[in-house]
Amino acid sequence: MASQEKFSKRKLVTFITPSLLGVFFFMVPITCGERTAIPVAQMARILCEYCKEYIKGMVMGIFILSALLAIVVTFWKPRSLMRYEWLVASCKVTYWELWVRIASVVLSFLVIFQWGPCYIWSEDTGKVIFSDLLPILFMNLLIANLLAPLLFNFGLLAFIGSFMQPIMRFFFQLPGHVAVNCISSWIGDGTMGTMIALRCYQEGKYTMREAGIVVTCFSVVSIAFCVNLLSIVDLEAYFGAFYFTVIISSLLAAIIMPYLPPLSQLENTYIGGHTKPAIKKNQASATGNIFYRSISAGIVQASHAPKLHQIAKEVAIAIFRMAICVLPGVMVVGTLSLVVGNQTPFFDYLGMPFVPLLKWMGIQGAPEASRALFAGFADVMIPSLLVEKVPFAMTRFIIVCLSVTQIVFISELGAIVLGSRLKLDLKDLIVIFLLRTIITLPIIVCCAHKFFG
Repeated sequence: MASQEKFSKRKLVTFITPSLLGVFFFMVPITCGERTAIPVAQMARILCEYCKEYIKGMVMGIFILSALLAIVVTFWKPRSLMRYEWLVASCKVTYWELWVRIASVVLSFLVIFQWGPCYIWSEDTGKVIFSDLLPILFMNLLIANLLAPLLFNFGLLAFIGSFMQPIMRFFFQLPGHVAVNCISSWIGDGTMGTMIALRCYQEGKYTMREAGIVVTCFSVVSIAFCVNLLSIVDLEAYFGAFYFTVIISSLLAAIIMPYLPPLSQLENTYIGGHTKPAIKKNQASATGNIFYRSISAGIVQASHAPKLHQIAKEVAIAIFRMAICVLPGVMVVGTLSLVVGNQTPFFDYLGMPFVPLLKWMGIQGAPEASRALFAGFADVMIPSLLVEKVPFAMTRFIIVCLSVTQIVFISELGAIVLGSRLKLDLKDLIVIFLLRTIITLPIIVCCAHKFFG
């Protein structure tokens, strides 16, 4: 206790008050109407409901701005813009990224005015991305980044990092404050956990390898969303068995995946290729038990928190980067993935070779299950929709569990990763998706046989 007495009450309050607010906004589920979610997600959804049509216009404007800035910065390189490092980092793009940004403008026009083939702008493809997914994703980006300093700047990361360090390092080769991402994803929203991880990487708190592991191993969809998936396949009564299975299989995958490429091949360096954090870590006294050391680490970080105007600038840049880099990718990749999933027999052909394996594993309705086996790469909801009429409860249970543990669905998380500065391309995401499927499927099947006897 003596190690804590050297800190003034003012420093203690500076650490505790913002940190508790951060915990409340990002980790404590509340009920609003019939929906239970964390306050950040509730605020985003309420704002989205009130100004959904305006958000569509803003998203369209972001697409146009993103494409124009990419063309100007990449090819014309005016001095007035090139002096801003953060702007260059967001707008100087490869030809592939430029194509995605231009394609997002074209696709949004097709959806709004219902031009071109109907399978591009239908309710099941482009329209669901542009009208339903992007508005709430944009609001999530906005609200999460506005409130993120409560997590990052006032000691909470240092406190949790110190407290969880032995466990996270031993099992997952990760810093302790990854626990923040886990809680935000599982209780709140998988996208929130992804955004927090990418923000930590941008601010020099994670190495590229750590951020890659966190995003692809811990960004599980929220409990509330899991309930929605179970309702699709009429298995709400099995929520306990379902979530136990998801946690066990996901944790085992998180232990194994960091040792396998492509995650094992990611550079273990901070943003900009540095071997040390971009932001200097403030060290606390190593005396006392782990709880007091963690409190000390949090207070030290809070005492070095940036000024309000610095935080405001960082938040504005983070929102700008996320918006122009992430949203176009979600529009393009999400729409094309849903077109393939809903309008072609691609997933049927993809799963056909695995029918004998599924039969050997004792899965009834193996042909129906096989077509949903890899459909989760397009979107996490597609596997549940494909098997909702399968008469075998155990088969539906296996597929919905697998779709959650696969994590890397391209319509949202995958598009966010592709739009980030992590060195994970589409091929890497496919490999990660397949590895997670191989690792988690046998565990899920074993649990299913146990629960359905």
